[in-house]
Amino acid sequence: NDMLWVGLSLTSPYGLVTDPRDNWAGQVYSRSSKIFSLNANPVLGIKINDWISVAAGPSLQYFDIRLKRAAAVTPGAPSVILDGDDIGFGFTAGVTLTPFAGTSIGIGYRSRIDHELEGTVTAPGSRIPIGSDLTTPDQLTIGISQAITPALTVHAGFEWTNWSVLETPLVTGPGGVVVTDLPLNYNDGYFYSLGFDYKLTNQLTLRAGVAYEESPIDTEIRSTRLPDNDRIWASVGASYQWNTKLSFDVAYTHIFSKETDIRIVPGQQDYEGLPFVADVDASTDIVTVGLRYRWDDPAVAIPAAPFVRKY
Repeated sequence: NDMLWVGLSLTSPYGLVTDPRDNWAGQVYSRSSKIFSLNANPVLGIKINDWISVAAGPSLQYFDIRLKRAAAVTPGAPSVILDGDDIGFGFTAGVTLTPFAGTSIGIGYRSRIDHELEGTVTAPGSRIPIGSDLTTPDQLTIGISQAITPALTVHAGFEWTNWSVLETPLVTGPGGVVVTDLPLNYNDGYFYSLGFDYKLTNQLTLRAGVAYEESPIDTEIRSTRLPDNDRIWASVGASYQWNTKLSFDVAYTHIFSKETDIRIVPGQQDYEGLPFVADVDASTDIVTVGLRYRWDDPAVAIPAAPFVRKY
């Protein structure tokens, strides 16, 4: 009704694949790296009055990790494979404020989730069960949308991700013996965005935006598995309202990554007696196509549009 909403999102908040050739200069530090997550988040929202609404809900998350590296520097060396997964629980909560006509402010929080990963480490001639405690970060998002004219709306967003909770998870085998560790030690991440919607016609809306993302990774901790760095997002998109219930969305994003160095030398956290020095040139293209169908009556319901988008 006009005061109560229920929702459900299925997302993949953490995902990564890096897959170099098996035989390459950094193979003792990494071969393929794969991380997959699936998060189910039911939410209950309540409109308290005309200017404030709140929402919250539990979050169930499946997390799976598979990391490979070479057992030796020689070409064709067998791999050491770490594999583990777990299901953890957390929550999300948020508030939406509409203090003035045409102004919307959204504040959202996603909690950290503790995972007790269970799996195996497979090495030449051995396979042992392992466990590791890993915490995915909590996140705070703040966004504001301001209608400038009936056709033009401007959006600004800020996002903080508490990547520093990762630290260095220990991987233990039978009897609690430490088998290895995962030196992450990330900094916190920050994301700043600015964009706009322009309603060209009653059916067609155009969008564009830019964003700057501060990576949680710097040269002191940068690994061959994830040679990440600060980056700029540039995006364009459009929505077409077919009728009151059905709409289509399309968007394109190009991510410009800052010039990046990998310096695994004495004193760097990944160093294991073999220096590795490299330069990374990376960019990303994202194409998104979406379809939205509403079962409610849009004439009386508040549009279910996000207040912060990664343009």
